[in-house]
Parts: sequence; structure tokens; C-alpha cells
Amino acid sequence: MLPFKPTKVGRWWGKEREIDIIAIDEKYDEILFVEVKYTQKKTGKDLYLDLIEKAKEVKWRNKTRKEHYMIVSKSGFERNLKDKNVICLGLNALYQFQAE
Repeated sequence: MLPFKPTKVGRWWGKEREIDIIAIDEKYDEILFVEVKYTQKKTGKDLYLDLIEKAKEVKWRNKTRKEHYMIVSKSGFERNLKDKNVICLGLNALYQFQAE
């Protein structure tokens, strides 16, 4: 499910912002930014655009890194998000992954 095999995984906090999960591959300079939403509302493009803005604040190999984005949503995704360069993962997919 991930675009690469992470060497480190954690959270990130900025001045007044946070990213739920960040995974990095130090060897190939890849980074994955993940937001998790456990609400009754479908997730849309606004959350994705906000994640991109927060990712700009993360200081890690900014000039060489390859960025990936993922959103995990309990309630699914709005149609306007499906054309974006983001991995959309529902909770059902996580439950299936856990069972394997």
C-alpha cells in the first residue's frame, strides 16, 4: 500500500499545525505525508491541499525529496479528491490489511 519501504515513521508538529504520520526512506529521499480522518463526513480536496501546505513546513531534504501523500478516511472521499495525486485509503482497506 505504501509507495516505498520506510526507514522511519513518526508524527510531525509545527508551530500550530501537525501531520498525523510521516514516513521517510532515507536512502532514496522519499517522504510520505499522511492525514487520518475519523469523522462522519467524506474527505475532500481541501484536506489534501492543506496537507500539501503543511508538508512544505517539514524540514527534511527539501531540495531532493520525492513527496507522496495519503489520506485515510473513515467515511470515504468526495469525488473532487479522486483526480488528485494522493493515495486514498478507507478504513475497510486497513481492516483487510490487518487481517492478512
